[in-house]
Amino acid sequence: MAAGEALSRTQLVAKALRAHNVEYMFGIVGIPIWHSACNAASAVGYLTGRPGICLVVSGSGFLHSLAGMNCWTLIVIRSSVPSVSWLS
Repeated sequence: MAAGEALSRTQLVAKALRAHNVEYMFGIVGIPIWHSACNAASAVGYLTGRPGICLVVSGSGFLHSLAGMNCWTLIVIRSSVPSVSWLS
């Protein structure tokens, strides 16, 4: 990346996660069982004492991830897609 060039939001998130030494992130692409990914991230949070990270899609993915949330430290990262993108 050239000096002075702006970072994308994705690059900013990746850089922040790397700066905080995140080792594990859970997400299941293409399979609507996001609560399982959230359970796995929660378990890592419990076992390591550091927040577990779960990646989900917006809408139903985020809603279903709520089933995997419990009392352990967890960060859920949700995607955001413009509502008209599926029309292209």
